[in-house]
Amino acid sequence: MAAVLWVILTLSILAVANRIYYTYLALTACRYPRRRAVRGFFNRAFFWTDERATIPYDLWVIAILAFGG
Repeated sequence: MAAVLWVILTLSILAVANRIYYTYLALTACRYPRRRAVRGFFNRAFFWTDERATIPYDLWVIAILAFGG
């Protein structure tokens, strides 16, 4: 049980840090990270850059529900 709590704590901290960074980028009108290559894969996952009602968005939702739940 302690390991699960540590994972939740770590992911919560990462989520807050990500939201702060995303808000900073939006407020300062900076460019968002790239969406290509391996680094782009993680940027798409962390910044959720796909438009809703598209195939990539649907695939992300399915992956999160399948592996996160």
